[in-house]
Amino acid sequence: MGTNQVVVTPFPSTGHINPLLNLCHLLSSRSGLTVVVTEEWHRIFGSDSKPDYIQFATIPNNVIPSEPEPSNNRDNIDFFLSVESEMETQFNRLLDTMAVKFIIADLSLGQKTFDLSKIRNIPVAAYWPPRLSFCVLCYLMIVHYIQTI
Repeated sequence: MGTNQVVVTPFPSTGHINPLLNLCHLLSSRSGLTVVVTEEWHRIFGSDSKPDYIQFATIPNNVIPSEPEPSNNRDNIDFFLSVESEMETQFNRLLDTMAVKFIIADLSLGQKTFDLSKIRNIPVAAYWPPRLSFCVLCYLMIVHYIQTI
């Protein structure tokens, strides 16, 4: 990967990746943009036409499961918890392989991405594409946490 990279890390879900890719298309950058996605999402988006300054870096599928059907609440909660617990380690490994100057992070990934940027002294900007389905998922997560207390 080149130097002076801007790393973009969306939550691995359609409603988060598509808007962030649209933002990447709007950004002009001499240093390039690297979008972090799972191997599964890379197969979906990797063949699409994209500007030369956008490239993909992948996180293994065995770490982050496939996005569940929206109607399956239990799978959605498990998916969210898996992303929350596993993304940090994989993202940290990717950062070790890049000369990152700036991170654009999806707020849905939680605090860990922002903690990593602070530890590594990399400026970070927050991004959040709220959707109704995500708000419902947040509600279900809160109910789940309350029930486990």
